[in-house]
Parts: sequence; structure tokens; C-alpha cells
Amino acid sequence: AGSGYVCDVPVSGTPGSGDVCRSEWLGDYPGIRVYADALDRWVSSRTIWNQHTYSVTNVSEAGIVPPLSSWVQNWTAPALNNFRQNVQGSVAADTAPDVTPRGELFTCTVGAIAEFSVELCNRGTQPLPPALPVTAYEETAFTPLCTAATSVGLAPGQCQLLSCSWDTPPHFQGDAVNVIIVADDDGTGASSTLECNESNNSVRVTDVWCEVVGK
Repeated sequence: AGSGYVCDVPVSGTPGSGDVCRSEWLGDYPGIRVYADALDRWVSSRTIWNQHTYSVTNVSEAGIVPPLSSWVQNWTAPALNNFRQNVQGSVAADTAPDVTPRGELFTCTVGAIAEFSVELCNRGTQPLPPALPVTAYEETAFTPLCTAATSVGLAPGQCQLLSCSWDTPPHFQGDAVNVIIVADDDGTGASSTLECNESNNSVRVTDVWCEVVGK
């Protein structure tokens, strides 16, 4: 039960007698189904799949079907022999985005609120999705202070300046704290994007405090 197989009568015309183990028929699924990884961890591949019996060598990336006289059989091509399986094409198998923060600083508003600013950049080879979070943490207890997120996707080499505010920073220099700003972090420590380098997502802001100025 639940295995995907059933004991059923054989296909008409096949030899032998008695029931056989067959794949369970679950009915029709009209239309096209598209599957994706929620964390976008699947490796990119060729952008073409022209037929059910796709075999990589039967069509070019531009959609050109080779004549039979020059067609290379999939099972004779080096590194293939992978009927109905795609390949990366010109895309490297380890291609991925890489989010990095830079230019970190903080300023104090008139109301003694600490405002953190950081530029979030993509130093990888694949785009970063929009709504990528960045969170500021108090270093000692690692308490989340504030969170911001990108408003657009970042192509390789692109950056976006983000800022968030901490309403209750220390008001005296002797109580100053250090703050860690972590990219791809929603304030719970959870990451939403797989990167080629997960060790360069944080920067440190030292001696954060905002003096209350009297009237």
C-alpha cells in the first residue's frame, strides 16, 4: 500500500499467466507541471528540452535538429550515455550567487535611534532573489535588533543599500556595544538562499551608542 505498485492483470498480448506487479494508474494530470527547489539549490542546465525522447545530442541549444548523417548517438558521446537527462551545457556545475555585505556604518538620529546602513552585493555568478533579508544583532547575546530586505533581485555584480533602525541603543559611551550585521538572515538565524560561499555574510560595527541630547 502506498508503494506506487499494484497487483493487476498483465497488458494484453503479453506471455505468461496470472496477475503481475504494475505501476499504479492514478489518472490524468492535464496541463504542464513545473517543479522547483524552494531554496533554489538546483544546478542550472541547458534551456531546451524539445521532445519526450530528449537525449542532449538530438538538438542544439538554438533548437536546431542535426541531420541524421551528423547526429552523434547519445550513448557513444563521452560523458553522456544519459538518455532523457539534461546537462549543464556552458554553465558550470558549481555556479551560484554569493551575497556579501560591505560599507557598514551607523548614525544616530535626533531621537537617539541608531540607524545601521550596509550595502548588500552579489559577488557570485547567479542572480539573487528579491526580498533577501539582512539582520543586525547585538554581538554578545546575539539578540536581533532590526531587519531589512532587498526590494529587487541582484544580478551578479549588483548591490543595494539597505538600512534598519534600533530604537533602544545604549545612551552612554561606557555602555557601547558591538553589532554584527548578517546577510541572508531573517532574524531567526535561518538562511533562505544557497550560496557558493556561506562564510562571508557578516560584518561588524563597533562601539554603537547614541547620546540623548537635551533641549
